[in-house]
Amino acid sequence: MRLGDLRFFSAVFTLAAMTACAGSIGRGIMPAERFPATVTTCRSAADQPAWIFKGACQTGTIGRKGTAISLDAYDGFSVGGKIAKTNLGKAAPFTVVDATGRRDIGKHGGKAFPRYAVAGSKTLLYLQFVNGGTSSIDIKGKPAIALSITDSKAAAAGGCAIALLQTSGSKPVWTQLPIPVRVKGQTYRIAIASLPIALEPGAAYLALACPAATKPTPTPSPTPTTAPSPTFTKYAISTSNSEPYGVTEGPDGNIWFTEARAGNVAKISSGAITEYPIPNTCSGVGAYPQGIISGPNGHLWVAAPGCAYIVEMSTNGTIERTYAVAPSTYCSQAEPTYLAVGSDGNVWFADDECEQVGYVNVTSHTVTAFSVSSKGYVGSIAAGADGALWFTMPYYNDSPYAGAIGRITTSGTLSYYPLPTVPGGSAYPSPTAITDGPDGNVWFTFTYSEGHNSGAGSISPSGTIHQYEVGGAWPSAIVKGSDGKLWYTYGGGSSLEQADNGVGSVTTSGDWTTCSLGFEGQVLGGIAQGADGKFWLADYTGNAIYSLGFSASAAPRPISARATDRSCIGAVSCPGASVRSARRGGNVVP
Repeated sequence: MRLGDLRFFSAVFTLAAMTACAGSIGRGIMPAERFPATVTTCRSAADQPAWIFKGACQTGTIGRKGTAISLDAYDGFSVGGKIAKTNLGKAAPFTVVDATGRRDIGKHGGKAFPRYAVAGSKTLLYLQFVNGGTSSIDIKGKPAIALSITDSKAAAAGGCAIALLQTSGSKPVWTQLPIPVRVKGQTYRIAIASLPIALEPGAAYLALACPAATKPTPTPSPTPTTAPSPTFTKYAISTSNSEPYGVTEGPDGNIWFTEARAGNVAKISSGAITEYPIPNTCSGVGAYPQGIISGPNGHLWVAAPGCAYIVEMSTNGTIERTYAVAPSTYCSQAEPTYLAVGSDGNVWFADDECEQVGYVNVTSHTVTAFSVSSKGYVGSIAAGADGALWFTMPYYNDSPYAGAIGRITTSGTLSYYPLPTVPGGSAYPSPTAITDGPDGNVWFTFTYSEGHNSGAGSISPSGTIHQYEVGGAWPSAIVKGSDGKLWYTYGGGSSLEQADNGVGSVTTSGDWTTCSLGFEGQVLGGIAQGADGKFWLADYTGNAIYSLGFSASAAPRPISARATDRSCIGAVSCPGASVRSARRGGNVVP
């Protein structure tokens, strides 16, 4: 098709527009240039040169910085989004208006609007974009266009599509675009990374269509059964303000955890908590133990960043050794925080303060460290199936590889894999926790700056990154479960969106389930699975340890009855809490 054939049906969205990174658009779309006028309907030819849409309307301008899209609710639909920066040197008139197609689109030249119709689908909403200027608009930013369409009347359905109205000769033709429509709750999200052609003067039209509801075939009622609920138990810590942090299953089969502020290591055995103090040879916050693991020699290993050492202790509470971690040239005191057992049988550590990773040789009792300070900070660490150690590199403004996953071989060879920013470069990823996965990849949790969605991701031994938006704000600790899923804690934010806390799981294909535990304003820390199959988590600010168990005989019940919709992946209910499930929403980053 030639550009001249498009006429006023400008190809706003095109086949080549979608790139791999577009799936990571978050829920916060930052405004560029808002419409100055109050949102109202606009039913004149001055605003709509062809068919008149009678829905919600914005009239304003679009300039070099692009423009934000924010339509008022109309017939249950609200539309938001953004058009990125353009080539315009002078602002041009610009209109956005919607319609449902239910007697709210007027005729043009005596002809009715050509509605989008596909067997088995129902068109929910039409959008019209009008370039009221005389010049073509070339959208330069990435993503070029992002849309968020919310249906207040019903939950968003899966399997939806976006279609574009173009012309073939003189006949308008709808073309379905290969652009994924991401679904979350009652919202549809569409992201276009780039546009190979300009937006010509005139109007362009889009349609959002979803599978039509069908009447289910009646089936005999099953024999009523009672779905067992999971066991959720709280274990209060007697030491006040102890700040429980890391959690692990010990060599003795008990659950062990650190108490950062109290300077203790503690275990739970038959419901009773026993605390063991660790050496405090420094001032300030004291040893402040954080990460804890079961070592390769039947002992527990604890990272104590407050005193810059790693503690080796037996399961009877005896301190076997302490290993001082020397500072690098970039810091005055080391702060080892997280630990992992390497394929070489040594205990590896991550040191955020001195920007280094290293290991304790379990046999020779020596400490070796490798600096990564020229690349960025170090967060959590885990051993991968490839025999290397993998670590997170959280986002900081002054780090060239901030927002990356690092890899180090047991001989000290380093490599780095930056995570993609949100298209447009306005939001940066910050990976937090990391663990080995059941699929041979390494899995991690991450957050994005500027209100964009958080999630979980994986990285293969060759460096291929998958990222998935998952349920629960601010996912933090993550662990591999015996059921083949990855389990994580989330919450602890200060905003309304981040008010609840809970435990979530994500499959290796990105499907997730969350169980809100309702701890508003509290912070959940480490998570581990015990030999009993229960998940144990630390409530950092609530001064408690919780266990969350699911009955092995409990068949997961579906959240939705839409058996053909993969968002119905099943979950079990939590007492007094909400459970959500969703289809994966990720992207592959080469």
